[in-house]
Amino acid sequence: MIVVQEIISAWTKQARAADAATARNAVPQQLDFPWLPEVDSASALVHHRIRFHERTNFGTPEHEIDVSEMMPFNRLRFGCVTITQREQLVQVTYAYNVSCGGAPKRATVPRQVFTLARGEWGRVVYNGRWGWGAWTYEQTTLNVLHAESLTQPIFAGEPKTIFRDLADLR
Repeated sequence: MIVVQEIISAWTKQARAADAATARNAVPQQLDFPWLPEVDSASALVHHRIRFHERTNFGTPEHEIDVSEMMPFNRLRFGCVTITQREQLVQVTYAYNVSCGGAPKRATVPRQVFTLARGEWGRVVYNGRWGWGAWTYEQTTLNVLHAESLTQPIFAGEPKTIFRDLADLR
């Protein structure tokens, strides 16, 4: 089973001031699930989407949990991250492009950022800026777990690997 926790913080230029930046920077990098879905398949994908907004001062996030069945050797895409299950391992690849990573431009060469055995988890963090004039900003944290089963806390301890592609978002 693969568990993906996608945490997105979204803001505008107005939230770049000190107080809003402090609240934005306090958004957690991993969270407990608000409820555990029932999963009865070793080939399941559990996707927990969490969204923090400027309008709520980065408190009280929106949660959504989906469970689906994965096809063998299927590539899963989450923004700039691709996840592939190969035999007993899960490979995580990061490939920046402007549609998923926004501005400013960065290296576009796909990079395999980590491989996970069962019971291991890793994290990818990237950010971007979108729009013309009225800029919007996002930071995405993607926690990926190659799991046997679901028990709280899902993402316990520290990740095996952390990959960051954080640009200066002026």
